[in-house]
Amino acid sequence: FDSYSGRRIMMFQEAWHGFTAHPLQGVGTGGFEAWCDQQGQAYGAHAHNSTLHTASTLGIVGILLWGLVLLITICNGWRWGRQPGVNPYAMGPMFGILGLMLASITDSVHINAQTAALMGVLVALSPAYAPVGKPTSGLLDTPN
Repeated sequence: FDSYSGRRIMMFQEAWHGFTAHPLQGVGTGGFEAWCDQQGQAYGAHAHNSTLHTASTLGIVGILLWGLVLLITICNGWRWGRQPGVNPYAMGPMFGILGLMLASITDSVHINAQTAALMGVLVALSPAYAPVGKPTSGLLDTPN
């Protein structure tokens, strides 16, 4: 495992071991590196996989909450983007979240400040409720 890919596989394995050793509460927020040090493995501060990192640090509760936020955000984006009269770009945040989920296979995107901020903005742009009404052509339209 003396390559970048080999080290990632070892990080994935260590994250899985951390999750299986502490399935309910995980090894603690920010505790992945300390967990690896205790196991005699010095791989880095995170697992290079968002799902595994969340599971190992936050346990079942954390992974369920993280999955729930992503599921609700994607469902909201899908529903909102398919409303009649809505600009199709309204589905953009949903596709942005899906893109970050793909990137999270090989990196912990929720740890980096920039991608975490982007994820927060995309979640905020996927509303649970949006009023559906008659589309107008501008702000200065007068009622009939």
